[in-house]
Amino acid sequence: MENRQPRLERAEEAVQAIIAAATNELLEEGLESVTHRRIAERASANLRSTTYYFKSVKALRREALKVAFGIAQRSREAVIANLASKSREDVLDLLLLIVYGSDFSFRRLSVTQQNVLMASSDPEYTDVMQQLQIDVEESVRQLFDHFRIKTPPHQAIALIDGRIFEFILSGGKTNIRERLRDDLGL
Repeated sequence: MENRQPRLERAEEAVQAIIAAATNELLEEGLESVTHRRIAERASANLRSTTYYFKSVKALRREALKVAFGIAQRSREAVIANLASKSREDVLDLLLLIVYGSDFSFRRLSVTQQNVLMASSDPEYTDVMQQLQIDVEESVRQLFDHFRIKTPPHQAIALIDGRIFEFILSGGKTNIRERLRDDLGL
């Protein structure tokens, strides 16, 4: 006879499946697409479970943002840990990796920009967005310190954000790397 899984374990598994589904939805489709119904379908969970564990859609979105930003932070930490094996010619690629991650496709950049803009405009996510800003700026500062680059991290991030926005508005037709190289003097 097979033992039944304790209730607490099953509940934790359900919560983790819901969070994973919400995080994937956030990364693939955007913050607005994270709804109780959509996540229940994606997690193969009962809609009542998503609303039981996450009383509001904002609570569900907040948790997805925290997980996504945690994954990105671990990626940034890995980049910084491997700086010794990189050269100054790698700085722009490393900078883009730190600020926007490894998937530099038009679709991914559009979703990322949308997520940041939506989350930044909602007071519910202020602390999460402030922590993201601190983490990204600190990683850029470490990169720049390693290669003795004088540009302030917040200025470099603002330039990247502007060029990414320009790229999105052009439908993916501008050369971001070339323009950023000029902007940052790399």
